[in-house]
Amino acid sequence: MDNLVKVWDLQTGFCLFNLEGHTSLVGLLDLSHDRLVSAAADSTLRIWDPKSGACKATLSAYTGAITCFQHDGRKVISGSDKTLKMWNAKDGKFVCDLLTDLSGVWQVRFDERRCVAALQRNDVTYIKVLDFGALRDWISATTPS
Repeated sequence: MDNLVKVWDLQTGFCLFNLEGHTSLVGLLDLSHDRLVSAAADSTLRIWDPKSGACKATLSAYTGAITCFQHDGRKVISGSDKTLKMWNAKDGKFVCDLLTDLSGVWQVRFDERRCVAALQRNDVTYIKVLDFGALRDWISATTPS
């Protein structure tokens, strides 16, 4: 593993793009039809266009390595630095902190209704379920389709 992300053509076996931008080890990737999101030990997430190889946005508000994230094309939720953050996947802008004052964030998954995160606080590791509820309406208003 290194700081490059490579996009391959599965039919031909040829490398289509070397996605350059991270300055440290890339450890996490998530691909959808129109976005590739990468996370690295350089404390950033990057949103790429998998068809052109262009970096659409760099998400940076952390000082440590990103430990987990998921995206759905509209939002990105990521964990690092004792916080769980939400970002707009269209423009890369920070939306809000979902959880703070954590000892660690190990995994995150979400759908339209809720977010489930494996985390640690005060030496206790547990699963936290966040119901987006009223936040869901605010997210819909601030993250265009």
